[in-house]
Amino acid sequence: MASDRSIVLTGFMGTGKSTVGRLLARRLEFDFVDTDALIEDRHGPIPALFSEHGEDHFRAIERSLADELAIRRRCVISTGGRFMLDTTTCNVLGTAADTFCLTASPETVLARVSGSGRQQKRPLLDTADPFQTILDLLAERTPLYARFPQISTDDAAPDHVAADLATLARLAPVRRSVQVDGRTCGIIVGVAVLPRAHHILEPVDTTVVVTDQHTAHRYGPWAQSIGRLLTVDPTIDTAGSVAESVGLITTPSVTLVSLGPESIATLTSEVAGRIGAELKHCPTTVSAMLRACEIGSPTRVLADVGALQAEPIEHVRSVLARPELDSLSAPGTLRPLQRAVAAAIEGRVAQ
Repeated sequence: MASDRSIVLTGFMGTGKSTVGRLLARRLEFDFVDTDALIEDRHGPIPALFSEHGEDHFRAIERSLADELAIRRRCVISTGGRFMLDTTTCNVLGTAADTFCLTASPETVLARVSGSGRQQKRPLLDTADPFQTILDLLAERTPLYARFPQISTDDAAPDHVAADLATLARLAPVRRSVQVDGRTCGIIVGVAVLPRAHHILEPVDTTVVVTDQHTAHRYGPWAQSIGRLLTVDPTIDTAGSVAESVGLITTPSVTLVSLGPESIATLTSEVAGRIGAELKHCPTTVSAMLRACEIGSPTRVLADVGALQAEPIEHVRSVLARPELDSLSAPGTLRPLQRAVAAAIEGRVAQ
């Protein structure tokens, strides 16, 4: 059975959010909400809102709607192209629901939004060269969409995409406990679990999230829900300088959470050892994930397969399958994490 958490579909215009959303809602027996349609029902045509009141007014309406939808359960919510790229709406709705991003090539997008008057409903494409506008907008938005698990709709029938999403929605996070050097490390692996990190990691008031600029740009809205954000440069900053920064923003009793690649996990573990802080990891690369149980002495590791999919999924699979990895870690440490991630990638829960 699917959980009661709502599902948010984000992505560029023409990626199939409304079509797939209706089919997904039917499969899950959820309500379906199209944010653009709801806004038009309440406030009038979106092109008129843009022309008469401006984009800022429209985004304010979207933020208000996010507050309203965040308290609802068992909904599939199809959003406008920038709805989940706004920091406020992402914070509010992204932590209350599981978000997936639908993607399509520029050529597919143009074909879908053109013809039958569809382009007239896309004020952003009211330009001399709509295709170039699509390319420009995708270049701007793709790095922001990358924070969400990606589902391509290019060569897939809408019902097939809905079926894949329904499978993901029914997955519960895989949880494992492993013993490493006499201590217990809890492992949580799943799809779209990073937005729920606040609940899964059980942070305290004195939690500090250590990350780099690139990761903060991508996952900042969720990182800030875990604790105070400390952005560092692992090529320049030392454990001593970071420890000093941590001391300036919190009390001596602190929990550190690393969010990012292996270099961030390594630096954060050094800081935790220096100041005696509890340590938790949120790896965002395959290499960081593979070593997460071993870097420092973490009490918990949260691996979001959606974050790992920022790397080519074929690469993730090939790395996880490498037999020589067995010799890199104590028995019972690496393999459970490998199996859990592999199971989540393949769309099933490890037994």
